[in-house]
Amino acid sequence: MLAARTRRTPLYDNPLFMGTALYFVAASLDLHVTLAAMNNDLLMEGNPLLRSTMRWLGPELGLFAQKSTVGVAMLACAIYARRMLPQPDRAWLATAPLYVGAVGQTLAAASWVILGYVLYL
Repeated sequence: MLAARTRRTPLYDNPLFMGTALYFVAASLDLHVTLAAMNNDLLMEGNPLLRSTMRWLGPELGLFAQKSTVGVAMLACAIYARRMLPQPDRAWLATAPLYVGAVGQTLAAASWVILGYVLYL
């Protein structure tokens, strides 16, 4: 007997995948812009936790570790919330933190661009 074929949804229709991908693209943009704007001056970083991580691991690895940790934590929360909200009409709430995090990362990158534009006029 042949098993019934199930229709697989493409990845771009999965809000969990799209939220995760959007967060990591925005975090990568922020990482690149932050490193370019700081120019190895750790005092330019306003977040003391991020600054100490960058001092301990180095600027590149410190930023990467912090942004990856936040992204994985938000993904774990989204997966857990998705299991807690099985109703399809509320399942989008589970991925909302990923989208909010992506917007926050984009705004952080934009702030570095604006700061760099003001400082280097």
